[in-house]
Amino acid sequence: FEAWIRPSRASPTSGQFIVQLGSLGWGVFINSGGTGTGQCAGKTTNTIGYYAPSATNCTASTFSKASGNVTANTWQHIAVTVNKYAATTQVHIYINGVDQTDTATSPNAPTTAIIGNGTGSLPLKIGASGGSCGS
Repeated sequence: FEAWIRPSRASPTSGQFIVQLGSLGWGVFINSGGTGTGQCAGKTTNTIGYYAPSATNCTASTFSKASGNVTANTWQHIAVTVNKYAATTQVHIYINGVDQTDTATSPNAPTTAIIGNGTGSLPLKIGASGGSCGS
């Protein structure tokens, strides 16, 4: 997945979705650290995050984040690649062409990491999340 983004907030109070597949599918978003609703505890604000929840449990998910930040009010190119056959560091996150993968959070094999729709027919939601766990 890749996109040009221009975040409007320097310190978002909740995660900002860039794309999400369906209601509970994989997603790419701008992290908002903290413990409140819509925030990712332990994650750095303004980093790019990727997740792929399991089919039945939102807490059992694959998660990866970038070590570099995105900048508010500036156009930036982001890309997320997934190689589910790689033995280590399956998810890579690029900001402006530079690999910013936080290897401590990138999953190793085996994993449910995916980019794409497989054989399904779920809508790809751009600029918004498809829903939340339990909804």
